[in-house]
Amino acid sequence: MERFFHDEDIHQYSAFPERPPYPPHIRLLRISLDGSENEDIIQCVLQSFPFEPDTTMCPPFTALSYTWGPAENAEDDAVIEHTSRHMVVNRRFMRVSTNLYHGLREIRRQLRQSTRAGLYLWVDAICIDQDNYAEKGEQVDLMGDIFTRAEGVIIWLGAGILTEDLEVKSMARKIEQLVHDIQRDAGHMPAVGYWQSKSATERRQVLDRHGLPARGQPQWVHLWKLLSRRWFSRIWAIQELVLAAKVEFVCGSVAFSLDELAMCADLLYWEIRNWPEVTSHTPNYDPVVPMRNTFVIEDLYKEGGRFKYYDRVILVGPDSNASSPWHFLLNLLYSSRKHRATVGTDKVYALLGLIRTKAGISSQALERFIHADYEKSTVDLFWEVMQGAILDMTWLGPLVLVEMRPDLDTQHLSSYVPDFTAAGDQFGIGWQVLEGILPSLKHISSQAPTGGIPTFSGKVLQAQGVRLDTVLGSSEPFKELFDSGTNFTHGLAIIQAVMDRIPSQSLSLEILLRAFVVDDKRVRNIAKLEQSFACFLLCRILQYHVSSGANGTALDIIQNSPLSKGIVSISEQHPGSIGQLMSQFVESKNNDFDEIRKVLFRAGQAFEHIFSCHYLDRALLRTVRDCLGTCYSSTRPGDELWFLAHAPCPFVLRRVGDSHPRNRFRLVGWAYLQGFPSEENVYTDWVRVEID
Repeated sequence: MERFFHDEDIHQYSAFPERPPYPPHIRLLRISLDGSENEDIIQCVLQSFPFEPDTTMCPPFTALSYTWGPAENAEDDAVIEHTSRHMVVNRRFMRVSTNLYHGLREIRRQLRQSTRAGLYLWVDAICIDQDNYAEKGEQVDLMGDIFTRAEGVIIWLGAGILTEDLEVKSMARKIEQLVHDIQRDAGHMPAVGYWQSKSATERRQVLDRHGLPARGQPQWVHLWKLLSRRWFSRIWAIQELVLAAKVEFVCGSVAFSLDELAMCADLLYWEIRNWPEVTSHTPNYDPVVPMRNTFVIEDLYKEGGRFKYYDRVILVGPDSNASSPWHFLLNLLYSSRKHRATVGTDKVYALLGLIRTKAGISSQALERFIHADYEKSTVDLFWEVMQGAILDMTWLGPLVLVEMRPDLDTQHLSSYVPDFTAAGDQFGIGWQVLEGILPSLKHISSQAPTGGIPTFSGKVLQAQGVRLDTVLGSSEPFKELFDSGTNFTHGLAIIQAVMDRIPSQSLSLEILLRAFVVDDKRVRNIAKLEQSFACFLLCRILQYHVSSGANGTALDIIQNSPLSKGIVSISEQHPGSIGQLMSQFVESKNNDFDEIRKVLFRAGQAFEHIFSCHYLDRALLRTVRDCLGTCYSSTRPGDELWFLAHAPCPFVLRRVGDSHPRNRFRLVGWAYLQGFPSEENVYTDWVRVEID
């Protein structure tokens, strides 16, 4: 039943001492452990303390990390309680969320069984006056130091079901040992690659040896659902985990270590995410991605963190800008793109603590850097991020994070400003993808008038540019091109048409491949990747013909499809090629469809692994000058391709009305052109370009 209180019964915050001359202060909470007539009532004391690095007046404390909002039903992870609860703070009532209330009750239960009766807690919803925007901004600026100085962090995942949580705890210990064993056996090979190189039978045997349940058992669903809880996708969870000296996860009354859950996330990524009987319980959410991205950020923050992901392609700035807080912020925004925030500005503010505490960041630059201001709109903040980054680095690389897409609500943003609130793959590419062509581009930029330094006129971005070409047409997104469903025939036709237009047939597969994977630094051997690409295409062709009810054997399908015949023919000149592989099947008279498909599938994994990381929403591009490349799927015929001074790649620009000769545009996104010219004499006709 809802309670009603008089104003004098409601807790009122006292203002912190004014800064300066007084140092910053924080509030800390201490829970009363005395029994009361009503155990449902949580009583506590809230005190203010000076908070400076060299002061001893602030007692040791533990920070609490949790999900704002209502509690979660541990049975189906659906939100079931929309009401808040009351607790007593300094003998006055305070309203808190149901989830926080349950977390504090569990901490009180644990404290009563321990010797830590005087434990101080920092809990943002209670220790910050949330209705005071000025105080809230100041305290958010301190949060990096708060979580760094805390003795530890308790991560409250929510109430649970004891039997299920104990089962998951037992599994987590076994999975931790399994992952350690795989990392040891993999040696210098990436653990995920080592695991996926094993057959399904071998992987099952490894799970059995470590005492894990058989596939199809409900314990796997319980584990998946535990890591699907809302905490793991919170944007604030990143700094609260990365900065913590010690971490303990608590679900209901069961505790987990960081290593246990991190290793569970690894196994889910390697294996369990491919089990539809498990993943169907969260059809619109993959819990593995946010957690892995959090550890990627830990690597960036510590420069030698817990994991070193060999496949990460995330850096959006050259190493020479490593001391720039703007450079680091762009990396954090890119890596946290799957995390969620209730308030749009928190997509930036939740990362400030990592920036302000990172070693090597210029202290002078921090004085001019962003401060949390909850009176600022999300649109203005995102624009400030892009303007600050571009001016600080005198570089247009941040524009690779932008994509014009109709399903993104970017109508109020400048076209060169990403919608950082969109939890998905709306961001462009990582810096490392383009680093192979950067030295020549840097030299070209120096030939632009006044050095080509980008500037701003109000919110209009001004740059020096050279027009390269005009878009003639583009394909559907790659994810539709390579979907073996109903649209696949159109995708095959486009690929066939592109290959037919390339004068040298022997080079057509390689040129098409380079268009798909750009200049990705993970491509070590283009010839081997070309063979993997060929296998990938042939596997998709087989899958399509089977799904469409076609008759004939696997070899018949490959030999009768013009595209597959061309692929095999082109590949035959390479040792160990798909052509030789097909010949072996013919000679051995092995025409088992599933076996051939599996062989092709495994051989195509090298290409798919690189291709699927970043490029699924991109499309093949053809220009008026008959160049081949890739662009965003939102590109239209008539859009223009420009090279902008101090940019890492060409960009697709869409002219605003009849803006000749003013050259006023909106940014569509970055582009890759096969054989992009780097000769200095190509770039002589520089003009000023304005981007709204």
